[in-house]
Amino acid sequence: MFTEKESVIEKLTGIKASKKSYYTDLKKTIEELEKKNQKLEILNEVAKGFQLTGTMERSLRHILETIYELYPIDRVSISLIENDVMTLQSIYPVSAKVEEVGLHLPPGRSIYWKAINQGLIVIHEWEPGAPHRFVEEQTLADNNLYHACVIPLRMKTSTIGVLTFATAERIDYDYSDITFFRQLSDHIAVMVENSRLYREVSASKKEWEETFQAVADLLILTDTDHRIIRCNQASYHFFNQPPASMTGLRCHDVLFPEDHTFCPIEESYHTQSMKNYQMTLKNGSMCDIQNLSCPWSDR
Repeated sequence: MFTEKESVIEKLTGIKASKKSYYTDLKKTIEELEKKNQKLEILNEVAKGFQLTGTMERSLRHILETIYELYPIDRVSISLIENDVMTLQSIYPVSAKVEEVGLHLPPGRSIYWKAINQGLIVIHEWEPGAPHRFVEEQTLADNNLYHACVIPLRMKTSTIGVLTFATAERIDYDYSDITFFRQLSDHIAVMVENSRLYREVSASKKEWEETFQAVADLLILTDTDHRIIRCNQASYHFFNQPPASMTGLRCHDVLFPEDHTFCPIEESYHTQSMKNYQMTLKNGSMCDIQNLSCPWSDR
C-alpha cells in the first residue's frame, strides 16, 4: 500500500519519498510551488502598477510594497545610463538625510557600474564604520543600510541602468531568488524604457502644440470630410469664435460665402500637393490660402 503511495507522490511531485520523509518532502515542494506562484503574481502586479504618467517614485513604492512579503527590502532605487553617464534617478523611500537623486556614479568607484560591466547581479555588503571603497556605500550607510543587491536593467541590445534593493539586515538569496530578480528586472527595464519613450513623445507633442499655437498666420487642420479638427489661436481671433464653436464645422461654411463653389481643399486632396490661392473670405477679407494634403490629416 505504501509503495503505491510512494509511486503516486513521485509522479505528482518529482520526489522519491521514503516512509519517513515523504510528508516533509511533499510539504517542502508545496511551499516552493506557492513561492513560485507568489513570484508570478508579483511580476503581474509590478507590471500593472508601473505607471507611464505617474512619478517613478510612486512606481518604486509599488514595487517595494509588492515584493515585501517575500523579500523584506528597506529601500529600492533605479539608476539609469544616458550618454555613458549613470545617474541615480529615483529612490523609495526618499532619504531625509542625504540628497541622492541626481547623483552621478563614477565608473571606477561604483558597485552599480560593477554590475553593469560584469553583466551580473551583484550582492554587496560591508561593515558599519568600515572604510568605503564604493561611492554607494557612503550614501547607503548614511541611511543605516549595509547590504545591496544590484540588478542590471537589460534591453535586447544594451543595459540601460540598474535596479537596487538595499537592506539593513542581510537577506540570504538562493538561485531561485536570483532567477526571479532577473525576470523582475527584465519587466522593469521594458517599463522604464516605455516610460522614457512616452515622455519623449509627450514632450514632442507639447512642442508641436506650442509651435502650432504660436504661428501668427491662420492654421486650420481638417479631415478628409473637410471638417475642422483644430485651429490655432490666430484663427480663433480672426473669426472671433471660441475653439468649441469651430471644431467639427465644414471649413467651407467658416471660410466662404454660401454661393462659393470652388473648394481649394478638395483640389489639394486630389493632387496630393500644395496649392496656393488668393481668395475672398466670408467676412470680406482677401487672403492668400495655402493648402497642403497630408496622409495624417484625417486622424
